[in-house]
Amino acid sequence: MVYFFPLRIILRSESVAVVQAKQLIARTQEEVKDEQIRIDILDLIETVLFYKFNTKSREELVQMFGIDDLRQVRAVREILAEEREEGREEGKLEVVPNLLARGFTVTEIAEILKLEVERVQQKAQESANGNN
Repeated sequence: MVYFFPLRIILRSESVAVVQAKQLIARTQEEVKDEQIRIDILDLIETVLFYKFNTKSREELVQMFGIDDLRQVRAVREILAEEREEGREEGKLEVVPNLLARGFTVTEIAEILKLEVERVQQKAQESANGNN
């Protein structure tokens, strides 16, 4: 099982840790099929490596371990989180016309939905213009 091996890297000498980390990265990418679990494990490996080799720069670690993939994994995760947040905001904005029709003010809607007043005003204007 791949899950506990990142912690072993901490206890090894640097030379052994380098070899084991490379093997662990390759094994994780090959064996772990669940994308979220794979991302989490690779993120843990990256964190362990940064602590283990804290005197090395990020560029040196990228060269040592080929962890450019790990950086890309983290970037993808951040992009997905942003998209989810944008999706939540869009979902909230969809109810603005209904709340306006029920007599709520733009400010009240912004407070209820925890959105910026400007975004609610924009949606209200789009709704008034027929651009739902």
